[in-house]
Amino acid sequence: MLFDHSITAAAALSFALLLATTIPNKVASAETPCQCTFTSADPADCVVYGQLGDGNLIPWSVASQECLDNFKIKDEAIDPTTLSNMFPNADGTAGSVSGFVNYLRFDDGSVASSIKAGFPQFYAESDASPGKMVLLDEITVDGTTTSCSSESGGSESSCYNVMKSYFGTEPGASEMAGGGGELDKSA
Repeated sequence: MLFDHSITAAAALSFALLLATTIPNKVASAETPCQCTFTSADPADCVVYGQLGDGNLIPWSVASQECLDNFKIKDEAIDPTTLSNMFPNADGTAGSVSGFVNYLRFDDGSVASSIKAGFPQFYAESDASPGKMVLLDEITVDGTTTSCSSESGGSESSCYNVMKSYFGTEPGASEMAGGGGELDKSA
């Protein structure tokens, strides 16, 4: 073998000591001492080191999108059981209004945020956490405004109950079914 990627614990310690002496210089010059940040901004050749329990460190490279697609690996997806409980039919019909609203309420992942982004009458992007969708301070359904903020005398629960009413009737029921069908296609 021309190049063995595994190293011993002693070699790893020596490498760590070398890094410890060079990192202050890199930080001072605004260079990032760690190549991988585990975000979409990582370079395609990003490598991290880990082990399988045998004491040898081995490199783990970022998988290409082609590889991820080949194994049907999603960056983030809804648990199949949760999806089938919310939407028993692949076209999104006969969905559980309570299940859907509770998913939106209690899940902060990227899939839930992308669904929330489709309902700007209920959600807006967080100022503190870009990409994360948060419940508006108040929502209006059928001409009735409901406060979602305890500071304004309302509650999040009141707003989620209003959302259940919205998704239980038209046009909300069709919007929910459309979202369920899209979720099923992406699962």
